[in-house]
Amino acid sequence: MNLMLKLDNYITAEVVERFQSPSAIKAAAVLTHLGDAVLHAPIFLYFYLYCSETLKQFAAATFFSTIIGVLMLYAVRLTFKRRRPIGDMPKEFAIVPMIENYSFPSGHALRNFLFCVTAYHFFGIYHSIALFFFAAFITSTRVYLKLHYFSDILAGGALGMATAYFYLKAAV
Repeated sequence: MNLMLKLDNYITAEVVERFQSPSAIKAAAVLTHLGDAVLHAPIFLYFYLYCSETLKQFAAATFFSTIIGVLMLYAVRLTFKRRRPIGDMPKEFAIVPMIENYSFPSGHALRNFLFCVTAYHFFGIYHSIALFFFAAFITSTRVYLKLHYFSDILAGGALGMATAYFYLKAAV
């Protein structure tokens, strides 16, 4: 655990601080929203209501995996109570303000990395790899914006992938 804290501090202090610029912060703030549940929910609802049977099953598996994962995530957050690098979550990002001020693990990473596993199950390796790299890119903006530490992203991503994997194993 101590090694992870040192890595978190190094990335935040040395890497993120060194490359801060107003234009990059604005770009990251826009890009980070590509991974928001507010954007995902209507897309998956559309898949479920209007698309092929495979996309409907993908949307349903993603939805149920996300619900289970988020419940687990909040339990972990309330256990660790790790504050965000910037302190309180900015109001435009907060869904559940009390819990959103804690950063470990990342719910953003949970949701976005979860898609890789569900995509693999329904569409194969190429879609899964594409979504994995998309998730890594989008969640890295959260570290850059100091909304999360690097270990928050790793733990959230691992929790999301594990949740999707075990949900799919149980449901199929």
